[in-house]
Amino acid sequence: MMVVREPGYSWLVIATRPRSEKKVAMCLQRLGIDYYLPVQRQLHQWKDRKKWVDVVLFPSYVFVYLDKANRNAVFEVEGVLRFVSFQGRPAVVSQSDLQRISLLCSGPEVPEICREVLLSGDRVEVVGGALCGLQGVLTENLNESRLNVSISGLGCHLSVIIDRKLVRKL
Repeated sequence: MMVVREPGYSWLVIATRPRSEKKVAMCLQRLGIDYYLPVQRQLHQWKDRKKWVDVVLFPSYVFVYLDKANRNAVFEVEGVLRFVSFQGRPAVVSQSDLQRISLLCSGPEVPEICREVLLSGDRVEVVGGALCGLQGVLTENLNESRLNVSISGLGCHLSVIIDRKLVRKL
């Protein structure tokens, strides 16, 4: 996923047909287009069995690393609908934001996507556990502590339940 920064290249977000993210990612790989599809391994339970599955973190989104001249190459892939944009500009995601997403996906906590505006709160840093070093905004939800990590360029944030003892105020 993480590639060396090249001049003129940026991480963009493409929208896919629902439940087509993994197929789109395989086709992008065949075309030689660098991509990142954040997934997290989760244990799902049905009536008769349990199974570990890779769950896509951002449904219908795949991140691609392209320069301006080659942006239309993604439309050769069946299932790609459009580039995600905000206020008429393509959503550009920084390398550091993708590294944060990757860190969240590798942890045991299941991130929850929230698309509402964050309320102001204490800025905190995780001082222990798999997310050590991560910074965000702490909000309370009944007896749970939630660390909201702002992911700029997507117009949303990720939220994971984390033990209050593992964070310190900045």
